[in-house]
Amino acid sequence: MSLIEDDCARKLKPCPFCGNNKEIKYVNDFYGLWVFWCPSCHAQTASEDDWNTRPIEDELQAEIEKRTAELHYANTACMEMKRELDRLNVEIKTTDDLLKEATETIGAVVACCTYNSNDDAKIGIYGIDEKAFTKIDQFITHYNDAVSASKVSVDVKRELSDAEINELGAQEAEKRDKK
Repeated sequence: MSLIEDDCARKLKPCPFCGNNKEIKYVNDFYGLWVFWCPSCHAQTASEDDWNTRPIEDELQAEIEKRTAELHYANTACMEMKRELDRLNVEIKTTDDLLKEATETIGAVVACCTYNSNDDAKIGIYGIDEKAFTKIDQFITHYNDAVSASKVSVDVKRELSDAEINELGAQEAEKRDKK
């Protein structure tokens, strides 16, 4: 193999007809022209560009590259969305935990006021003014309605013993007296 043959063999694609990729040669044909020649199927062409031109393969390769880039973009977008979803889930969990804690606290205060005396709570004996008590009472009512309708997953009902209710009432009265 001459230097010309060796140099050309490195740049040539396999034979477009039979797929041979080891024996493509740059040879002098019967008419004195140099051609690219496949000894397996005897295909030949006068230029490297003609030998390497594969319009269908090139088009398909371009389509594969385009689809690969689109897939990469879609995967990147999905990963970004997953990170955002994970962040929002953490935020929702935190909010849900705070809502549950606030709901239980409000429920305990309302239960204490309600079980001891609605009238006393309404006139502020437990340190809650009437407007605040009314708002708390409305919130609990609406929230329990939402729980019953399965719109929320946290129930505000709280099982308190009479001793716990009395203790809460005493704590509220003590706080009020210290003020």
